Amino acid sequence: MKKIALLLTIFLWVINLEAQPASDTVYRLSLEEAISYALDHNPQILNSELDVDKAKWQIWQTTAMGLPQVNGNVQYTQYPNLPTQLMPNFIAPVIVQVNTEIFGLQPQAPLPNENEKIPVRFGSEYNAQWGITVSQLIFSGEYIVGLQASRIFKELAEQNLEKTQRDIIASIEQSYVLVLIAKESLRIMQESYENSLSLRDKTQQLVAQGMGEDIQLDQMNYTVYQLENQIKNLERQAGIAMRLLKFQLGLNMEDSLILTTSLDDVLANIKLGDYIDTSFSVNQNIDYKLVLTQEQLAHLNMRREEAKLLPQVSGFFTYSKNAFSDEFNLLSPDQQWFKTVMFGFKVQVPLWGSGAKVASIMQKKVDYMKASNTREMMESQLKLQYQQAYYNFFNAYDRMLNEQKNIELTKTIYENTRLKYLNGAASSLELTQAQNQYLQAQGNYYNALMDMIKAKTDLDKFIQ
Repeated sequence: MKKIALLLTIFLWVINLEAQPASDTVYRLSLEEAISYALDHNPQILNSELDVDKAKWQIWQTTAMGLPQVNGNVQYTQYPNLPTQLMPNFIAPVIVQVNTEIFGLQPQAPLPNENEKIPVRFGSEYNAQWGITVSQLIFSGEYIVGLQASRIFKELAEQNLEKTQRDIIASIEQSYVLVLIAKESLRIMQESYENSLSLRDKTQQLVAQGMGEDIQLDQMNYTVYQLENQIKNLERQAGIAMRLLKFQLGLNMEDSLILTTSLDDVLANIKLGDYIDTSFSVNQNIDYKLVLTQEQLAHLNMRREEAKLLPQVSGFFTYSKNAFSDEFNLLSPDQQWFKTVMFGFKVQVPLWGSGAKVASIMQKKVDYMKASNTREMMESQLKLQYQQAYYNFFNAYDRMLNEQKNIELTKTIYENTRLKYLNGAASSLELTQAQNQYLQAQGNYYNALMDMIKAKTDLDKFIQ
């Protein structure tokens, strides 16, 4: 009785664990919802958005260089031994002259040599200073061009974000459909596996009754084993496809993801009429915008090097106070502080640099010419790619329709052969061939469907 009670307790505990809800988060996403979720959570997009924020701060950093700069300073200095300097001995001759001419005294020692120098110390042991310095850039060609370049750089970051979003949308759509195809292929393979098991059982009964041959049973067993391996392979592929989609969405691998859009829904949303009369504008293409912006940056880099040849004008203002004492009483209320005020302008004019600046300008000019060539080449290349993507999509769509017809045809052949086999009018080899032909048609159809989706997303990059 104790053993029965223990087993009953363990059984109820296991049932209770199974009844508890899973701890993983469950997401139910349509294709549109998956794309929207990825735009908010995909790590690549998040990094691109951070690059845009960084570019905004770079604009402010560059702008601040042309605004007033205020710096404060406090300094305390102590000289345990004041610096000693040598100076000509002009004091002794003056004293001798005064004593001689006024008092009529005659020196008892020889006069000092004219080249003789005496050591002297100036200053106080304790010194303190505090002050404020204000500087203002008045004119700098390099600053003006740099400010323009920083704004163009922000535009480049925004375009990179747009390109990343576009690529992620295409990747999500392809991965989403890939998961659907993997699951549908697995379902069809399992269905064929169940049919093969049923046929094997009937064949085994016929062989046992002496109405069939062992080779027929062996052929059916081979088919069953082959389908088992294919099912395992498809299960692994479906798992990999699901993990890839989770990664692109920005989900944790432990989270559960349920796809609510079916393959039929995906195909129903593809309207051929939306693609037949499309037109391509190269100026609206994000790849062209990127190379155009890079050309503008190259041009500004060249202008910035040229601006270094212009004068730079700046102004400054300084206010400071200094205190000196031979005792450590600088913080005393009676300590005297001496004020210093200074302001002025500074003009820097580049005169001669041995050709280094000219060489730098020519290098930037070459970079600008290369960027212009790249833009022109990209314009022609994009037009060619659009035409190729246009034809690839319609070719892939026609191929998908043909493969879909092949599925219906091979399915009919398989069903007829299956009935003949059950009636003894077809061999197991013929049945296996018909089944493999049907499964091959399924595989060809899904490959064609995946190629069509990829061709569609490639074309979308040119017309959206």
